[in-house]
Amino acid sequence: MNLKSSMAKTNPEFEVESAYEAHLSECAKEAQRSKAHLEWFVVYAQKPLSATSQE
Repeated sequence: MNLKSSMAKTNPEFEVESAYEAHLSECAKEAQRSKAHLEWFVVYAQKPLSATSQE
């Protein structure tokens, strides 16, 4: 997901591509040093067909 436009609203420096990329790089380094991680789950479901549509 591209968060650049949202982040630029809170910090106009991020409108400059190089500043945004440098910030992401620093975040990645910090996450690796602190062994940070995020568990991500995706769940898909479908409602059963109604009785009238099965006929």
